[in-house]
Amino acid sequence: MGKSFVFWSVFLSALGCALLMYMLNAFGSFYLSSFACSALFFWLTWVWLKDTDGKGIGWRLVVAGIILGRIILELPLRILYFRETMLSMLEPVCSLAAIVLAVICYRGRNLRTGVVSFVALMLLNSVGQYLWISAADDYLLSCMATVGCAGLTWLCLTRIKGATPWAMTGALSLGCLCVTIPFYIYNCSGMMVHTFSVACALSAIVLTTVCYREQRRVVFLLSFVILVLLNSFGQYVWQHTPLFIAH
Repeated sequence: MGKSFVFWSVFLSALGCALLMYMLNAFGSFYLSSFACSALFFWLTWVWLKDTDGKGIGWRLVVAGIILGRIILELPLRILYFRETMLSMLEPVCSLAAIVLAVICYRGRNLRTGVVSFVALMLLNSVGQYLWISAADDYLLSCMATVGCAGLTWLCLTRIKGATPWAMTGALSLGCLCVTIPFYIYNCSGMMVHTFSVACALSAIVLTTVCYREQRRVVFLLSFVILVLLNSFGQYVWQHTPLFIAH
């Protein structure tokens, strides 16, 4: 099988799964569709990784095809109708997390990784969905983005081999920016209120990498304090200081 054939096969299978999930959304709740979508894309990623293993086809190509198939239909709608689709925004995030965790589980292949990934997906699709739907301000959203990015960074650093810590940090930061930049292009003034949340998420990625490299309690403690201050005092300053006014 050629790489081009595999990529488009993966892409079309992910696109079909996405269409199936869109139909499920019409009949189920956010929680049901989010759980089902995460489980489906975790399984799809695992199947394709297993099918292409040892055939000279990199896992990055498989993951790129699955992610593209998952988001390509809804991304334009989410950009054009950002505020109207905010309520369901966590569902594609859960799907992307399931794809990443499937890669980590497949490459790690141990019980601890599987249990941690399962618990993470369960919490993201239950507690995470509840907090997202119930979120009333940017403080909660900022904390969720910070914790999510820190957890994802730590998992990637500990489970994905073949890349330096700072290269992994750059890739994750670039991914975070690629997700948010289209929304700023379409509605910059409306997105300004969320800018500090993005900054907190990027800070979490960098500080998690520092903690991973240093492995010292004082670094962990200092990073935790910095993130708490950013998500509390920093958000307050951004929301209320005229120089940085976001509203």
